Amino acid sequence: MVSQSELKETYDKQGYVICEDLLSNEIIAELRSATDKLVTVANGMKTSNETYEFIEETESSLPRLERINSPHKVDPVFDQLIRKKEITDILSLLLGPNIRMQDSKLNLKSSGGSSAVEWHQDWAFYPHTNDDILAVGIMIDEMTSHNGPVMFVPGSHKGQIFDHCSDGYFCGAVKPNTASEQSRHAEIVTGKAGSVTFHHCRL
Repeated sequence: MVSQSELKETYDKQGYVICEDLLSNEIIAELRSATDKLVTVANGMKTSNETYEFIEETESSLPRLERINSPHKVDPVFDQLIRKKEITDILSLLLGPNIRMQDSKLNLKSSGGSSAVEWHQDWAFYPHTNDDILAVGIMIDEMTSHNGPVMFVPGSHKGQIFDHCSDGYFCGAVKPNTASEQSRHAEIVTGKAGSVTFHHCRL
């Protein structure tokens, strides 16, 4: 069991921590059931709306459900999730006692997907006045090296804030040469369902 001081020290040093088995099997079962219901509602849909976000696959040109926006506003299971003591205790440790949530989302990584999430810093997407901001990633399914795991560059939260524009337009990704260089130092994050990551907005 990692002590609180070690957890904070690791977060400050590498910009993220992984808390394994933080959420119980019962909570994960509820989240899976709620997710399945939301995905079922989207069956037959092909265009995005306020809740459901579709992308066009690069290889097939077919629409694929990529994201469910603000699930905490749609299903009470997710509203209760963001208030779980298991999560808020760690947020208080890493950020201090005054915590505010910006938003939530469900990222869906269906098998056979051909549209990647490009290298980026969350900093570029958030409204902010300081960098006491982090993202909480909850593994509803096991995350392995073969099913689209997240990748982090340790310590990069202390470095440069990169440009996320192309030809003067925001594109939500760093430039290809930056991505190539940074990805050389990346670590693949894996974990069992119920594990939770906390990562800095500049990572």
